[in-house]
Amino acid sequence: MNVSKVIAGIPSMSLRDTVNLWRNAIQIVEDAERNKLHRPAQQTLKAIEKEWIKRRKQSVSSNEWFQWPSVEATGGSGQLRTDDWTQEGVLQYMGYRVGNTDGEPTGIRHQILSRAFQGPIPPAFPPDYLSEWGGLPTFYQGAFCAVMDALKVVPVLSIAQATLRSRSATDRSARP
Repeated sequence: MNVSKVIAGIPSMSLRDTVNLWRNAIQIVEDAERNKLHRPAQQTLKAIEKEWIKRRKQSVSSNEWFQWPSVEATGGSGQLRTDDWTQEGVLQYMGYRVGNTDGEPTGIRHQILSRAFQGPIPPAFPPDYLSEWGGLPTFYQGAFCAVMDALKVVPVLSIAQATLRSRSATDRSARP
């Protein structure tokens, strides 16, 4: 794999192609059997994210933005039509999927979440919305980091254990 050729081609790729390459690189990084490709995949991820930051600073064509659905329900029956809504949000656009049929493995989902909340995201959405997600640390990124840090230290408790811990030290009479 000639990673320099791949990286050199990133600036001329469509946004969707950069996201697809990004997803492939994440899958490689998460595959222990492909450890010889981990370093080139990491380099590719960094190059793609750098390109996203560069494109974000430039004027991105509005036809590459995520098309927000209208929330205006005027006249008629008053029912909001959803048939013209875009079905893909930021995380789904970046390949985050759960489920037995179409879901990504846990490690890949964690990589996608971590990178989406800690690093740049593809400039496929309007600039105002992007400013809430990527670039410099944002509220969402800070909250995500805090939650991830907390999850690393707090053990997973059963409902019974959590109930016991939430009771005061003197109220142990009705244990589950």
